[in-house]
This record gives sequence, structure tokens and C-alpha cells, in this order.
Amino acid sequence: MKVAQKPSKLVQIRAPRRLDRFTAPPLFEDLESKVEKGICLAIDLSQTQVVDRVGAGVIREGFLRCKKNRTRLKLLGVKPAVKKALQNEGLLPRVSGN
Repeated sequence: MKVAQKPSKLVQIRAPRRLDRFTAPPLFEDLESKVEKGICLAIDLSQTQVVDRVGAGVIREGFLRCKKNRTRLKLLGVKPAVKKALQNEGLLPRVSGN
């Protein structure tokens, strides 16, 4: 039986205030350069106020790249408006209630 190991290293990437077609490509390049097997990659969205479809696409592609490379990806500091945008793009589960 294999025991899952905890990622040994946490690498954070800070997302810009607006994650859109202008700011998403540099975030993707940063993310892509840091994907490495066995680490935990965290995108800090605490300062992010707006995410458009291109920005959500970068996060989606990040999840796919990380999965392919056995890298764990977390989203940190997700504000309600950003959460709603990511839910609308199918990246986060929709939560009923409230």
C-alpha cells in the first residue's frame, strides 16, 4: 500500500488586482515556470477583485498542468465576486444556500 506524501514545498504566486486578458498571460507564464512534481502551488487571489473569462481560463489551464505534473494547486484568499466568476466558468463547485 502506498502512503500519500504531503507536498514538501509551498510556492505562492500573487495574482494581480484584475485578472483579465492583459494581466492573465504573465500570470500563466509565472505559473507554468513553477509547476514541479511534488510541490504545492498556491495562487494568492486576496488582492484580485475581477476575473474575466481569459483569467479564469488561465486558472483552468493551471489546474490541468498541475494535475498532469502531479503538482497540487490551491487558490487562496478568494473573494466572493471572484468566487462567483470562477463558479460561472465551472472552476469551483456552486454552493446553494445563503
